[in-house]
Amino acid sequence: MTTQPQPPQQPVLILDDPDWTYTPNGHQPASRRLRVYRTGPGRITAILTERGPGTSITNAASVIRHKLAYEYPDDIVTQIEHYPVDGSCHVEHFDTYDPDRGHPWRRLPLEETADLYGIQLGRTGRRS
Repeated sequence: MTTQPQPPQQPVLILDDPDWTYTPNGHQPASRRLRVYRTGPGRITAILTERGPGTSITNAASVIRHKLAYEYPDDIVTQIEHYPVDGSCHVEHFDTYDPDRGHPWRRLPLEETADLYGIQLGRTGRRS
C-alpha cells in the first residue's frame, strides 16, 4: 500500500512570547520575541525577532537551537530569524538557520514568509 504525500499544514501559532530569554555561553542573557508555530505532526517553526541589547540571534544561533530542542524534545524545529526595520537594520528580512548545511543561513522570501506566518511587516503596515 502506498500513501499519498500530505499537503503542508497551515501553521498554527502555539506560543507568542515577547520576552523569551536565552543565555549565550559566557554572556549576559538576551531577550527576544519568540513565536512558535505547529507546522505538521512532530514539526514546529520558531521565529525569533531581533531587537534590543544582548548577543544577537545570529551569534547565538546554536545556543538557541539547543534551547528550542530542549523545550520541544518531540519536534523537529525549523529556526527562523526575523530582522525588522529599525536603527540597525534598514531592510526587513527573514533568514532560516540550518547548521547541517555548508552555509547555515539562507534568506527567505519576505512577503511569502510574512504571509504564511501572519507577521506584520514594518514597511507595509499590514496587520497580523
